[in-house]
Formats: sequence, structure tokens, C-alpha cells
Amino acid sequence: MGLLPEPTLPGLSNNIGVSTDQTKQIYSFDTKIDYNLDSKNTVFFRYSFAHLNVTNPACTVPIRIYGGPSNSGFDATGPARNQSPV
Repeated sequence: MGLLPEPTLPGLSNNIGVSTDQTKQIYSFDTKIDYNLDSKNTVFFRYSFAHLNVTNPACTVPIRIYGGPSNSGFDATGPARNQSPV
């Protein structure tokens, strides 16, 4: 128990609150092309793309045994890629 910090919140459980810095890098774009076949008919193509990198650091007080607000408390970095052609 000597590795655990003193409680910062009231209560017997969930009583340690420490701020962490979550970072998120987002690279995304949307594009749409319209084409008129004739005066009554048109065709379009739409494409959306997003690539995300999210870092959710663990708390560092006093050692990295706690986690961020998500991911069950573990330090994590993860990519995500979304594509949507229509």
C-alpha cells in the first residue's frame, strides 16, 4: 500500500483523481464529385476518409500503475482508420 497516493476524493472506493493529458491527432477529408449525364440525369461519388491517433496516458503518481479515464486504466496509444465511399 505504500505505492498508493493519499486519496484526493471522498469515499472508500474510486477516491483517487488525477488529471491526465489525452492527445488526439485527426487527419481527415471529404470529397464529392457531381457529373451531369444530361439535363435529367446526374451521377455523384462521395468519399470520406479519417485517420486518428489517440494517446490516453496512465497517471504517473507515484508510478504508472493507474490509468487514464478509459481503457480500464492502462496507458494506451491506438490508431483508427475510417473510409466511406458512396
